[in-house]
Amino acid sequence: MEPGPELRDLEQLILRHDGALVDPPRSGNGAVAPRDDEPHTNLPHPVDSFVGRDNEITELQRLLGHYRLVTLTGAGGIGKTRLAVEAGRQLVDAYADGVWLAELASVVNEARIGALLGVIRDAASSDPETRELWELIQSDFYVNQRTIVETLDRTNALAPGLDTTRAADLLWTLNHPDVWLLLVGRRGWTPEQFEAWLGDTACAQLLPPPRTRRTRS
Repeated sequence: MEPGPELRDLEQLILRHDGALVDPPRSGNGAVAPRDDEPHTNLPHPVDSFVGRDNEITELQRLLGHYRLVTLTGAGGIGKTRLAVEAGRQLVDAYADGVWLAELASVVNEARIGALLGVIRDAASSDPETRELWELIQSDFYVNQRTIVETLDRTNALAPGLDTTRAADLLWTLNHPDVWLLLVGRRGWTPEQFEAWLGDTACAQLLPPPRTRRTRS
């Protein structure tokens, strides 16, 4: 007698030492219970104490309770990552799967960022949550460009007659990921060529002619 298909499938599972053969422990309602020894986070352990930002942590945790995506913005070095990690550490037990850190800075370069933003932009037309993410990226990106322009304006470094709103619009357009995608992705520019063009064009559009440039003392 030849074995039936169920027995043949079982034989393959045994030969492969397939984990599906092991019936995982289950909770009282029949759901698979997590193993006690499984980690619920990969967040780094702090090397020193975290004090003085209780209000920020409380507000961040409140926002995480209402929104799937929360973005921390601010100048580099003010502790955005440390704040996010500490808030996450305090919320590990609040989520069934814990809290996990995904580091992107070490694996994403400008070309990949441009490609990733292109995917998000294309998906935004059909998915409401992706559209919300895309709009947030655009908003944050414009704020960053305007911050640069306002710094130039405070030092009297903008071209004569150029107000901060128009200057921010110009810089936002020149530095927009779509421009990168067009010139580098489609026209074959090298990243170095793009950066040189961006620097020259931004200076020509935003700054006064070299002989008239000055800063406040």
